Amino acid sequence: MNTWTRSTYCGKDHCVEVAFTKSSYSSSNNCVEIAHHCHHVHVRDSKNTHGTILQFTPTEWATFTQAIKTGEFDTP
Repeated sequence: MNTWTRSTYCGKDHCVEVAFTKSSYSSSNNCVEIAHHCHHVHVRDSKNTHGTILQFTPTEWATFTQAIKTGEFDTP
C-alpha cells in the first residue's frame, strides 16, 4: 500500500503530495521507500517513515541506481 505524504513545500492554497513505494529488493530488515516527484526523487527508511528523507534530482538518482546495477558499490 502506498502512503501519501504532504510536501514540505505546501503553501496556503496549494500542495503537492507524493506516494512512497517500498523497493522490490527490500528484505524484512533492510528496507527503503522511494517517491518520484516531477523534480526530485525522495528516499526514506521504511522503518522510520517520519525520519530523514533524502532528496535527489532524477539525474542523480539514475546515476546512483546505475552504479548499483553495475556493481560499483560491491565489496571485494
